[in-house]
Amino acid sequence: MDTTNFINALVKELKCASQAQLVKITKGRYGGTLAHWQIALAYAKYLSPKFHIAANKIIKRYIRIMQLRIVLRSPKSLLVGNMTFCLPQLH
Repeated sequence: MDTTNFINALVKELKCASQAQLVKITKGRYGGTLAHWQIALAYAKYLSPKFHIAANKIIKRYIRIMQLRIVLRSPKSLLVGNMTFCLPQLH
């Protein structure tokens, strides 16, 4: 019941037409289940604390990479780790 409530709340939050936009199940020998990252993290938490921590680390690493990409596109500065470098302005 908690899983259904969580997915329904996520559908409303993300303004999806249905759960099918958040979870895709492919049957058969090479089938599998793909889900929105928030559902995956909730499932990881359900499976085991150790797996939940590992999944959180992977998501955190991905977020950092995406933040670095966004910062690299900034024309005025470059962020590397905790240091910010000002870039020369080209005229």
